[in-house]
Amino acid sequence: MGLSDLDAVILSSLQLHFFGMIGNQQAVTAIVMELTANTVLKLAASRLIGGGLLARAPARNMLSFLLGLAAGWATLQRGLPVVRDGLTDGRLAA
Repeated sequence: MGLSDLDAVILSSLQLHFFGMIGNQQAVTAIVMELTANTVLKLAASRLIGGGLLARAPARNMLSFLLGLAAGWATLQRGLPVVRDGLTDGRLAA
């Protein structure tokens, strides 16, 4: 398990977004869902294989990652200002 299993979802989402088949919000949501599922799976695998002692060390890092990911996703759901030529150009479209 590693970053290689994320490539398909991330690349597919970005490709669909590039061709206008999905919006910003849908692409970001798909990627966040994949990262979350992957992280939870890794945490469960470390707990199952190594027990509580082995799972404690990566659990802190993985939970911190998930909190950061959730905060970033929540920020994007509200929309960020788009800056072009130094001027704020409204909010990102969904």
